Amino acid sequence: MPNAARVALLRLHSERWSAPCDEGLPKSKLVQAFPFVAAWEGFNELPENWTPTRESDSRWREERVPHFVAWLRARREKRICVVGHGAYFKELCGAHLKNCEVAEFPL
Repeated sequence: MPNAARVALLRLHSERWSAPCDEGLPKSKLVQAFPFVAAWEGFNELPENWTPTRESDSRWREERVPHFVAWLRARREKRICVVGHGAYFKELCGAHLKNCEVAEFPL
């Protein structure tokens, strides 16, 4: 039987803040609404208020994107599927992806 896919939750790859709708749930409310996320890699390391705010995310391009790319490059896996939001992907791979669009990002 093939290995199960690893699922990792990273604060580095959350959507950039552009409006209050981009602020996610605190960790405790997230796990109440979606209990399965507690089993995801990285969940335990998230602080309670982990999502970006207007104040905390002004330098997302300079701070989060390069660290996320470095995290990806350090992975041993040959193929990684990244799920995220359009504006972040525009910075990451140069295209604002449509809903459910797939793009290849060679490292």
